[in-house]
Amino acid sequence: MNKENKEKEEKDKAEEANITSEDSKVRNKSFYFDTACTSHMTPRAGRLLNYSVYGGFVKSSSQKSMEIVGNGDVVMDCVLRDGSVSSFCVRGVLHVPDLAHPLISWRKLREKGYTEFGEGDYISINKGTKVVFEAVFDGNLIEIPETSHSAHITYDFWHQALGHLAPSTMD
Repeated sequence: MNKENKEKEEKDKAEEANITSEDSKVRNKSFYFDTACTSHMTPRAGRLLNYSVYGGFVKSSSQKSMEIVGNGDVVMDCVLRDGSVSSFCVRGVLHVPDLAHPLISWRKLREKGYTEFGEGDYISINKGTKVVFEAVFDGNLIEIPETSHSAHITYDFWHQALGHLAPSTMD
């Protein structure tokens, strides 16, 4: 009987190891608001909806040439300073795998009639009277805060959510 209990305990530990995962692996990196870039761009194809193959090159501010491999649309759920969330669809986002950070271009937004208002470390982007998103200076770049749609895949989360079940019960 002791051997059976030990085997069951080892199985439970193995199941726990399979269930546990780092939450950060499923999060999207934030987009940054860029007043100098000429196009909306992202290195992550997974963020793009309506993806299509597209060719060409873009140059970075350091004059490095980077290949464009596709384009698509991005839906952003932007967190505003008042705690509300604004959904915003950005069309024509280029997929540039060598890019360091996803970028939203002020030039492209301005061409479409958006306005910009800055106050302290915050920049508000408006369409008419509606605040579409707000960006905040994080010390290096101007980040666009988004809600996190990360999955709860850690053992601890589900252990509590399901009433402190043992790992073997979760099968």
